[in-house]
Amino acid sequence: MPRAKKRQKLSSDDGDTLLEPPDTLDQFESTQSDGARSFHDFDELAEVHDEFRSFVRKDASGRPYINFQDPKAVRALTYAILKKEFDLDLEIPLDTLCPPVPNRLNYIQLLHALLIDIGIPEGEPVWGIDIGTGASCIYPLLGCASYPNWHFLATDISKTSLQVASDNVKRNKLQNRIHLYQNNDPKITLPIKGAGEATRLSITRFDFCMCNPPFYISREQIQQAARSKALSPSAVCTGNDAEMITEGGEVGFITRMIHESKQYTDCVRWFTSMVGLKSTLMHLLDVLQQEKIGNYVIMDLKQGKTTRWVIGWSFSPDRPKIARREGSAPFLRKLNPQSNVVECHVSPEARNQLLDLLDTLQISYTTESDTKIQVTAHRDTWTRRARRGGTSTPSAETEPMTIRIEFKGDIMTMHWVHGMTRPMFLSFWQHVRQALERLHALM
Repeated sequence: MPRAKKRQKLSSDDGDTLLEPPDTLDQFESTQSDGARSFHDFDELAEVHDEFRSFVRKDASGRPYINFQDPKAVRALTYAILKKEFDLDLEIPLDTLCPPVPNRLNYIQLLHALLIDIGIPEGEPVWGIDIGTGASCIYPLLGCASYPNWHFLATDISKTSLQVASDNVKRNKLQNRIHLYQNNDPKITLPIKGAGEATRLSITRFDFCMCNPPFYISREQIQQAARSKALSPSAVCTGNDAEMITEGGEVGFITRMIHESKQYTDCVRWFTSMVGLKSTLMHLLDVLQQEKIGNYVIMDLKQGKTTRWVIGWSFSPDRPKIARREGSAPFLRKLNPQSNVVECHVSPEARNQLLDLLDTLQISYTTESDTKIQVTAHRDTWTRRARRGGTSTPSAETEPMTIRIEFKGDIMTMHWVHGMTRPMFLSFWQHVRQALERLHALM
């Protein structure tokens, strides 16, 4: 897939940072530590954006700052970042959410890393759905500005927000890549069928669905949350009720998404949603287990002092890497499923021995480089039962199993990329590891 252009690190006064786009989910997770660092380029932004310049002040030491409690100043900062970093021009009404760019960009980068992990071919058109796109239409605009092969279907229940979003799409000449749809039934979270018919898109399968749902149940809950904070919020919140409030809050909204997603198992490869409250995650995990959805991932988005999470689930055989989970918060390691990546120490001769073993097992493979091999197993040829029978055993898989194998020094890593059943992957891994150990012992 085309990479987003390299961009320097840039942050707000709260430490929000634009990060270099990662290639995979494990790389995405490792870049999160950079989010705590702070880079102040307000002077540089002020030089290129007149409106923002009018809000920049200097403290006694000459350090530039803005008043983050002033909605016009916060909006001007967003305008300046979007223009300088992405060449995007937006109009955001003061009574709607003003999206913090680094946080929104992190979500887009996470999705890009997910698509790389599940093997979306380089340059292939990517189609995403943005649920509740809002007046700014920020996610589709950022996605299209970052990745030239991305396209979006963006939905919202607010006619007023979609009118502003339409103007923003036209202002940036992206009408051919971003398609808008008004969902007239607030009880439906995934208006995929109606949107496809109304927009006449000839898309049979979307690569991902994304959503940043309303957090709260009522205006009273918003006020209570504000009063319970030990410190004042770092930036003013300008969201209206439609953007901030929904029946059941974010727990109710995402739960409905999970239930509705079972109608679209073949229409969307990965469903995802932002999660703002840590307490929501355990409930959503229970819902996934009740629905018998075992292919899921939970990742954190760290920006400055704020942590959000993204939960994703899929009915497809695509298996994201979900590696390096030891770098995550302990509770995330417990919530995520077993890793789809395994590794072990091997001898220098292991690569050639592995190729000989694959030939013996009659398993097809391609050598992507001297250190990378992609294996495709259409049936079980390695278990004891298959060997006793003298022929291969038909696999219970409805899809071929794909595994990427990489050698780095004395470490061999296997990533389960594609397949429906974990036991088949683990049995192959154990067979290969034990075979290589036996061969090494004979040397």
